[in-house]
Amino acid sequence: MTESTGIRLDFSQQGGTKRLACIATAFNEYQKIGPEKYKEALTILLDAWDGAFDSLRAESISAVCDFVDLYEGEYDRKRMIRRFKGYDPINIFRQGRAMGDNMPGYKKYLYQVWAMYNGSSVKTALPMKF
Repeated sequence: MTESTGIRLDFSQQGGTKRLACIATAFNEYQKIGPEKYKEALTILLDAWDGAFDSLRAESISAVCDFVDLYEGEYDRKRMIRRFKGYDPINIFRQGRAMGDNMPGYKKYLYQVWAMYNGSSVKTALPMKF
C-alpha cells in the first residue's frame, strides 16, 4: 500500500486495474533509482491514471522511473499528473513502439513521457537529456 494515496497494488502477475504484472521490471527500476524516486514514479502513475492496466505496463513504469530519476528537482509533479490525464496511458507504449529503431529501446518510451510532460509549452518545457 502506498502511504500517500492509501492505494493497494496487487503483484499477482495478472493484468487489471491496480495490478502490477511486470514484477521483474518493477524490481529492477526500484533497485536502479532507489525507494524514494520509485515511490514518486509509481504514485505519479497511480494519481494520473488511477492504476489503469496500461499505465502499469513495463514500458510505462520504466519510462516514468527514468524521467523521475533524470529530471529530479526540475519537473513539476502536479503538471506531470495533469498532462498525463490528457492522454490514454497506452500512448507511451504505442507511440514508443511506432518509433521503430529511431531510438534505442528504453529511450523511445522515455521520449513519450518527456513529450507528454512538455506538450507544446516553450516556457515550462524541459530539455532533452537522453
